[in-house]
Amino acid sequence: MRAVDLVRHKDRLDAMFQQVKRIQSDPAMISHWSRYLCVLVSGFIEVSAQSILTKFAETQASPPVAFFVSRRIRDLMNPKMGKILDVIADFDPGIKDEIAKLTEGELRDAVDGVVQNRNKIAHGIEIGIGFATIENYYHSIIKVVELIESKFPAK
Repeated sequence: MRAVDLVRHKDRLDAMFQQVKRIQSDPAMISHWSRYLCVLVSGFIEVSAQSILTKFAETQASPPVAFFVSRRIRDLMNPKMGKILDVIADFDPGIKDEIAKLTEGELRDAVDGVVQNRNKIAHGIEIGIGFATIENYYHSIIKVVELIESKFPAK
């Protein structure tokens, strides 16, 4: 990851994951933290996609076009992989196809799983997401964010 704001966000999440690893003796607490981390990781996907695509537009387009794009991107909430790909297609259908192919399977499942679980948590539905699962999702999501950033570099 190259963008400073994304690196800081990732560093905060990394620190939280490390903090949870230190409280292994309390399964109930780990369960609560896992749900909280799920919400934060979902936010990380959202913020990262918005930031990367907005910065790309700011470096590639005139100010009015960049402003339009930033307003459009702001609506990218709770983005499952299909929604992210739809927005990417608005920039470049070829890149959308490439990212879709590269994220098939585990990476797409991680993005969709985190957002789906986040929505359940937000609506008070009990979920059984474990720490190992959210940690694996998080590592997959970092790969997705890095992939998007590599295709839409801010110059």
